[in-house]
Amino acid sequence: MDPKRNYYEILEVAASADADQIKASYRRLARKYHPDINPDNPQAEALFKQIGEAYAVLSDREKRQQYDISLGVLKNRQAEASKPEPKKRPKTESPPPARKPEPKAARNKSPQTSESPGEKDSTPAGFKEMFDALFRKEKPAADNTAKEKTTRPDARASTSKSARGEDIHIDMVITREEAGNGTVKTVNVQHTEVCKRCSATGRLNGVACPVCHGEKQLITLRKIDVRVPAGIKAGSKIRVAKEGGRGKGGGEPGDLFLNVKLAEDQALKIDGLTVTCDLPITVTEAVLGAEVDVPTLHGKVKMTIPPQTSSGKVFKLKGQGVTLNGATGDQYVTVQIIAPGKLSPRERALYEELAQLCKDNPRK
Repeated sequence: MDPKRNYYEILEVAASADADQIKASYRRLARKYHPDINPDNPQAEALFKQIGEAYAVLSDREKRQQYDISLGVLKNRQAEASKPEPKKRPKTESPPPARKPEPKAARNKSPQTSESPGEKDSTPAGFKEMFDALFRKEKPAADNTAKEKTTRPDARASTSKSARGEDIHIDMVITREEAGNGTVKTVNVQHTEVCKRCSATGRLNGVACPVCHGEKQLITLRKIDVRVPAGIKAGSKIRVAKEGGRGKGGGEPGDLFLNVKLAEDQALKIDGLTVTCDLPITVTEAVLGAEVDVPTLHGKVKMTIPPQTSSGKVFKLKGQGVTLNGATGDQYVTVQIIAPGKLSPRERALYEELAQLCKDNPRK
């Protein structure tokens, strides 16, 4: 535990966040900076380790209390946690019923003739009857207990908590040739697996599991080969049954849906979530500025070229990259100024006039 690091800032939550908020933020950031999604990125790997370290502390109640006190946050949390909880009355306990007054006739009876349950059991015959009754009722009592276990409300709640896993949606980019002829594509799908190191308990030797950081499960990437049928069109969806999120409480897993995207321009290059391309522009568009169409995985979009743009300038189109496991990358466009083709006499005269102006007024 490092008090100099603000674990709340690392997990992007407030100091008052509850366990569910901390857990949700950890999952989101772990997916974002996972080394498998960010290969050869030491900065992402370092952030991934910091996220795991922060979650290992904030997900543990005792460690979080100590950390909050050292950080100066919620100083009274430890004192409140040490207070004994009020003793709760068991659910089966009920107040004793008010004792009804005995009739006068019963009060006037002599001890020899009065017959109360306690007095009846005090005789040797009463002890024998009591033990016989106990042994006779032992088996039915066990049956009733078993029946209670299956019919009590919390047992019904545990079975009702089972739920189907979430569906996963992923963009799959293919070329026009692959769409026409069909192909087999390998996609990476993010899954959560039970941590085998701690047997899904979240703790090992009394501390948070160093593998899953107390999460009880691990985020992994699974490679799946998917057959793309010939003649598929852009916008189509391919469903892969039971390859989605894991079900809860024994529920069946969700499905995987692949959203088919066609590369509008073969010059588009894909690297993880990032898309790059070169965009040719004319001399006049570079000098005067212009609004041009740029091909993306999601169709053509408009991009503004500012005046006096040099060749090799890179522009960023936010959110126009590949979508994977809920995260969407960006597209980077590099402009390349191209020389005009065959010139008309009028165009040649204008270029010669421009050249003369540049010669007479050289740039300083």
